[in-house]
Amino acid sequence: VTTAVPKDKDQVQVEERQRRPVNKRSRLDDKTITPESTAKEVKEWLEASEFKDYAGLLAVSGRILFRYSEENIIKFLPAKDKAMAVGLFNELEDLRTKRQKIVKKTWIFGSTVSDINYHIPFEALGLEAILMEARVEKTCCLVVGSYRCGKSSLRVELCRRLEIEGYLPILINLHLRGTDSGFWDMIHKQIPLSTQSKPNPPIDSTARFLEFLQQDCGVYGKPVVLVFDEFQLLAESENRHYKDSFLDALKTARDSPKTVYSIMAFGTYTTQNLTTDLLRSPFSRSHTLYTNPARSADEVAMPFREWAKDNEVELKDERIFKNIYDLTQGYTLISSCHFLTVSPDMQA
Repeated sequence: VTTAVPKDKDQVQVEERQRRPVNKRSRLDDKTITPESTAKEVKEWLEASEFKDYAGLLAVSGRILFRYSEENIIKFLPAKDKAMAVGLFNELEDLRTKRQKIVKKTWIFGSTVSDINYHIPFEALGLEAILMEARVEKTCCLVVGSYRCGKSSLRVELCRRLEIEGYLPILINLHLRGTDSGFWDMIHKQIPLSTQSKPNPPIDSTARFLEFLQQDCGVYGKPVVLVFDEFQLLAESENRHYKDSFLDALKTARDSPKTVYSIMAFGTYTTQNLTTDLLRSPFSRSHTLYTNPARSADEVAMPFREWAKDNEVELKDERIFKNIYDLTQGYTLISSCHFLTVSPDMQA
């Protein structure tokens, strides 16, 4: 008489996976999903692959999926699927490597930067302090800096990091219109770009905007962070009616339970004027951050050294970076432009 030896639980799971039919689309490659894939395309791919049980990933875009760490992927998936989650992470890593070899970084001026551009590290420009403010519940924070100093790039990176951490950043880029209806129409049309659903009923007044902040934001299942760009336009506006009513709505939302998690507003130095009316404005000088120029010649040098390495160029005289820093004081846009105009003998 022989006694059957009970199989180890992990061994049973391995055998079950081996018995499953092979799905030809079970491997990630650059033909099925990319960082540019929309949340809908990611959902369709996941539902057609062996990862279809991963309900926690069905609402993310390719860009967000590519940014997930192994720990974050596992966090969003059932415990029973952890082994497959590690497999998904490894495949994403393979695709990341493949993409990095294909995509050649470029210089870009006067626009936001991303991982395909050379730029001074965001941490050197104060990103961590901005993230810390956004993570504090009921914070209303102004991020202030001069034109072309990197505010919009910091804003894009802030939203990317918040998405990875499980927040829902709602970006509103202010373009003020001459009428109240035009102002609220601008707000209404931009919200779906972040939430992928239109507010219903439409946002057409201060009362409806406040209702959206206090009630509608709760349906997304994630802490909502409002992120405004070009916020100086509100401070510079001569239309006191919608400026005051808009600030009133933000302050009421901040002070209400179960509403937006935090509010971050990016703008030039005139944005500071919104901190003077403490009775109406939710913003204060104690929660105002200033974008940093690069703090040292080494930080200025980072993107240029990376460019030299990628292009197999030897920088014979590294005094160029001290020269750039002395002339620009680390101002990001000028630093990059100056590098391209210095003597070729100094560059290589």
